[in-house]
Amino acid sequence: MGPQRTANIRLIAAAPELLEALAALTQHSANVNTAFFVKGKPSDVRAAMAGQKQLLDAARAAIAKATGQE
Repeated sequence: MGPQRTANIRLIAAAPELLEALAALTQHSANVNTAFFVKGKPSDVRAAMAGQKQLLDAARAAIAKATGQE
């Protein structure tokens, strides 16, 4: 099996996690933007940012799986 095929297999296997991570980060970004630009209070921004590390960790794990670095 060639390296291109191996890379494709990894990417296909990681696709559900990549999609989930991207969707979660997109929603998180929208929530932070709303808190910052619409509500404007620091407490609202902090609350919106609360889950950021967990979301980024999930995204990094999905990327690692897709690239064979897990």
